[in-house]
Amino acid sequence: MSREPSGLTCRGDSLALSGCLDAASVPALWRFSEQKLSQCVGREVSMDLTAVDRVDSAGLALLVAWVRLAKKRQVTIRFLNAPRQLLALASANRLEHLAFMLGDAGERDAARA
Repeated sequence: MSREPSGLTCRGDSLALSGCLDAASVPALWRFSEQKLSQCVGREVSMDLTAVDRVDSAGLALLVAWVRLAKKRQVTIRFLNAPRQLLALASANRLEHLAFMLGDAGERDAARA
């Protein structure tokens, strides 16, 4: 497997993203995750978004692509601690049905205050 891209920490079937989830970071994250999800067939993978500071439409598109790829590879994917910005983007793009996968930002945002 290739080296973890900047902003991603991988421990077993758990991944933690940090920093910006945007057009600049998406290509490297996609390449790495494609390989990672291929190794997790039939298992659950969690992606912790606690340390994501900024997300744009490319970041949202990456999460949607991860959901599709996971389904194709028979992997259950869970996004934990999604930032409010991501939830707002999902809602603005009529992707509210993904909200249940994105976890609750309230506790994480309260801890940052």
